[in-house]
Amino acid sequence: MSLSILNTMPMVKTAISVFILGASAISLSPSFAASACKGLEQSECVESTSCGWVNSYTRKDGRTVNAFCRTKAKKKAQTATSGSEKNEAKAAS
Repeated sequence: MSLSILNTMPMVKTAISVFILGASAISLSPSFAASACKGLEQSECVESTSCGWVNSYTRKDGRTVNAFCRTKAKKKAQTATSGSEKNEAKAAS
């Protein structure tokens, strides 16, 4: 091998190491943690205040999706004017 190729090898190893460390740090972050609702049976899911049961259904492509438990959506913060107030303001103008 030529000398220039040997000189670049440590940089390649370093780049690969940094990539692997970054990927493992992302996979361990709390934002990617499993849901507390995941894997619950229907009875447990329905009893939970933070979970909701989704019945099985068939997608447009014909594939059947099994029933499952999922985390309920978080409610958005209420704004100064609600949607109905905005509609009334538009109608008045």
